[in-house]
Amino acid sequence: MLPATRPTPRPIREHLEPPTAVVMMERHFTLNELAAQWGFSYDFMHEHFRDEPGVICAGSASKRRARGRSYGTIRVPESVALRVYARMRVGR
Repeated sequence: MLPATRPTPRPIREHLEPPTAVVMMERHFTLNELAAQWGFSYDFMHEHFRDEPGVICAGSASKRRARGRSYGTIRVPESVALRVYARMRVGR
């Protein structure tokens, strides 16, 4: 008989991240919506979500206006919002 082999464990991240098709169909929030629901300012939310994996950023840093500020749109999938919220609660 052949010895039983164990399946190679998948990285933990795969267990936590929903598949792309699921994320696509989730509700996506604006930073203003999350700020209002969670009771934080837009700037606080922008700071916490701008580099978060899974957040959708539309716009380009190369398209700058005269004052140097770049403009874009950020949408946060529900699964990402829940992950950040859970991380913020643990940090209390």
